[in-house]
Amino acid sequence: AGHQVLLFTSRHEAWAMPVLEAMAVGVPVVTTRCYGVDDYCVHLGNCLMAPALDWSLLAQEVLSLLANRALAARLATNARRTAERLSWARAGDCLEVALYRTAHYFRRQRDPPPPRAP
Repeated sequence: AGHQVLLFTSRHEAWAMPVLEAMAVGVPVVTTRCYGVDDYCVHLGNCLMAPALDWSLLAQEVLSLLANRALAARLATNARRTAERLSWARAGDCLEVALYRTAHYFRRQRDPPPPRAP
């Protein structure tokens, strides 16, 4: 009846889609701390996190989720909320804001400097 936990052990990621997919369907996540995952994962908030290559701690975190169903359920609920906030529509909105801010920055760079005081 489904998966009990996702263990994600990557050292380098651009976005870590498997983690977000697991969150979206309510699977509790244990993940390594790495770029991409750090953008939306919060240790003890919506997942459990450990340093990359710390196999002992990663195993301990998986076992803690398997033993503590209340913690697993809380993390899964929060994870699903995280995934819902990171919709394609929201990603598009964020990209639009970033593009406008970038254009504004470069437009300021092209404008002539203000006149100097005599």
